[in-house]
Amino acid sequence: MKIGFKFHPDKVGYKIGSLKPGQNRGFCGDEMTALSLRKELLRLPEVEYCELFNSAPPFKLDIMVYFHEDLPARSCSKKSVVYLQRGFNNGSDKALPLYQNRSYDGYMFISKKLLDLHKSMGYDGAFIPTAADTEYMRPLPPKDAYRFDVAYVGNDIKGSHRTMKYVYPATDFNFGLFGNWRSYSAFKDCLSPRGFFLRYFKIKYRRQFKKISQGQVLYEDLPVLYSSAKIVLNCTHQDNVNWDVITGRTYDVLACNGFLVSDIVPSAAEKFGDCAVFTTGDGDLTEKIKHYLKHEDQRLAIASKGREKILQHHSFKHRAIDMLNYFKGLL
Repeated sequence: MKIGFKFHPDKVGYKIGSLKPGQNRGFCGDEMTALSLRKELLRLPEVEYCELFNSAPPFKLDIMVYFHEDLPARSCSKKSVVYLQRGFNNGSDKALPLYQNRSYDGYMFISKKLLDLHKSMGYDGAFIPTAADTEYMRPLPPKDAYRFDVAYVGNDIKGSHRTMKYVYPATDFNFGLFGNWRSYSAFKDCLSPRGFFLRYFKIKYRRQFKKISQGQVLYEDLPVLYSSAKIVLNCTHQDNVNWDVITGRTYDVLACNGFLVSDIVPSAAEKFGDCAVFTTGDGDLTEKIKHYLKHEDQRLAIASKGREKILQHHSFKHRAIDMLNYFKGLL
């Protein structure tokens, strides 16, 4: 089988090559996912070719997987499949009809809840959640540069409410903040009908985070960071919470034997409740950070279970097998 992963050449964040050093931009998580799937698909005997593209492939493929909502190019592949593997600011249910109207041959989802909605409209698809690249995301020797009590990797895209609730309390500790904290959502937040109270807290965290942020972390340093920090936070995009999506950071941190404290996503709490800690944020987050910094034995015991669970059920090896089986059915 010949497979391709298609990214839009002109769309911000979709130009492949972001994981190469010296690109002067943050790495693209979508590209990381595609590269990990490519590696695992090529290990399967049925797959003879798999590559990432910003333009048309050199020959007609069996399957082209689209990571965006562009019209499928029928001349490029026998079957066109779209992979809805991100959150949407306007809501996944609002974005779904756009993808359906493109008339792809197949649909893959990281949200089972969204897949169920899709099926209720008369369509079909597959549930292919994200996972961890366990060869890359693995426990590594700690480095002093990343020895924080609490660390968070992310950009200013989660909104003022979630950032204040699930990230800001960490500023009371030895906190390592990484990512792009420019004003992505400043104008939208300032125009909120919730008024001055929301604007005050938005400015409060943004001013402080701009000062303490250490900028984008290199992709090759992520497993070192997750292995070095005592606690790694996860704050989920509201749309992913609404549609019960376990995001990539959850899998990655656990694959590194990192100690994860996350906001509550039902499926994540169900699958990883014994190897991560879940919080309602604000004071509860502060108290959990204090507790697990004080009780290292508990922290290490919980974290030690994570990688084994990822290896058994949640690596990209597992996802590649599921994906290939879905492609076989389409062909």
